[in-house]
Amino acid sequence: MNAKKTLCAILLLSILPFFVMVVLFLASPGKKGDLITESTPTFQVAVNDGVLSESENVVEFTVPKKGAYRFDIDYVTEEPGFYTALIVKDQTGKNAFYFGAFSITGFANQVELPEGKCTLELHYFSSEKDLRDFNDVHSLFDDVDNFIEDLNFPTFTKTGTWDAKLSLHVFEIVSAPVSLSLLTLVFGIVLTILLFALTAKDVPAPEEDAKTALSHIGIRYSLFSLGVVICQLLMSVLISSFAPSLFTALGTNLQFLEIIIPVDVIGLTMLALMMKKMPKNPPEKHTLGLGRFLLCVLMMAGLTGAGAILGILFHNLVTLPFGVSNSVALGDLMLSSDWPLRILSVGILAPICEEFIFRKFMIDRLLRHGEFIAIFTSGLCFGLFHGNFMQFFFTTFVGMLFAFIYVRTGSIKYPIFLHMIMNLSTSVITVFLAQQTAQINPMGSTDMNVLIGIMEENPEAKLIFALNTIWNITLYAAVFIGFVIFIVFFASKKFRLLRQENELTKREVLSAFFGNAYMWIYIVSALGLFLINYLPKFLA
Repeated sequence: MNAKKTLCAILLLSILPFFVMVVLFLASPGKKGDLITESTPTFQVAVNDGVLSESENVVEFTVPKKGAYRFDIDYVTEEPGFYTALIVKDQTGKNAFYFGAFSITGFANQVELPEGKCTLELHYFSSEKDLRDFNDVHSLFDDVDNFIEDLNFPTFTKTGTWDAKLSLHVFEIVSAPVSLSLLTLVFGIVLTILLFALTAKDVPAPEEDAKTALSHIGIRYSLFSLGVVICQLLMSVLISSFAPSLFTALGTNLQFLEIIIPVDVIGLTMLALMMKKMPKNPPEKHTLGLGRFLLCVLMMAGLTGAGAILGILFHNLVTLPFGVSNSVALGDLMLSSDWPLRILSVGILAPICEEFIFRKFMIDRLLRHGEFIAIFTSGLCFGLFHGNFMQFFFTTFVGMLFAFIYVRTGSIKYPIFLHMIMNLSTSVITVFLAQQTAQINPMGSTDMNVLIGIMEENPEAKLIFALNTIWNITLYAAVFIGFVIFIVFFASKKFRLLRQENELTKREVLSAFFGNAYMWIYIVSALGLFLINYLPKFLA
């Protein structure tokens, strides 16, 4: 027993420092060092009879030594706006990086540069020919025809002069030494071994009480959570060391693979093997019925909306004092990802695997100690595992709803189908409409006259705007109606939990959960995921 307590204490004291090391030495691309150039010029873009009289402007700067540099760029042009290519070249004239935009805020990119003079070039386009000629050389787009069709070049041809404002800051990058990165990995592996040792010493018994059952859950899910992070880090380090070209070849698909392999393959398998030793008591099977299932869909939407509002409030409270973006990495990943792997990962695999991990495995082992302890533990552990405030509240709420449905029906298929509906509606429909809207309205204008002009020039824009409006109205209506239904059901005690003989009270369950050292290992490991999401933004 003393050995278990010692291991537990070591883990509780070591997990958060490990996650801080992950951020500092592995997850973070490097910290900003000395500022080597700062430039905030305003260029003028002149159009005469549809022809740009000046189509290129240059900012020069000197790189003191070969190494990694961070570019922070803000860029905006006055209406009507001009599609602009920004290119960074080294002293040999070789392109270090380039991209295109109408305007951009908070752009940051890390680039390897040789010593010597470098330039940032701005190229403006007011005609299809200009962009096609440029794309032949620099390949900004795989399908330039579709992009040109959405750009609506005729709106840029009126005679006049407009300002193009640029803010450029270039910093040296101070990266962690390789030795510290390796030390971090070794530290994580040691922690994982200690958790394995703690799990090996933890032997479930058929007649254990609720507090002991929570200990078994806490140990195993801690190992699952930490093991997932270690697998993701190992994948990243191995690819960067032995196959760095995969970062470019796979793009955002690599980030989905770093979820699928550690969570859905390795993590799920490891947890299933560990949970086999725990005695289980699955709920009795009952049919839900189509009508009740649809009510559950609406209540899921209502809880998602309410939780999302809370999540935004907490997220902003945490991030706004640091002046960082209110976006979440997963949301940015969705918008920039390819749909096949996005649907497979988020829409199909995640619902199946997560429902087994946080519902089937967990509830089957806790239900004999009471419905409340099973549902509460399932929902909270599910929410914590998402590792950010934007998702924490709504995933906790719907996690408890899914847990209640599984307890009442005994069938994991209902939570899986509900989870799929939730994820597919965001990863497919919402993301698709957002991507289509960005293509037809690349500047994100909200001016009604501009939007009317876009619809007059592009017949497809009317359909996209209409679908987007209908979809948003449908979502808001589902959230409102679903939340009202949930409140009515809750007030009328439709979610009444059945008590068992000698079952702990709700207060005793909360005390057992938050007073359990082994469960705190899982909580601390989940807080580490929050650190990975937020600490790099604060350090930047």
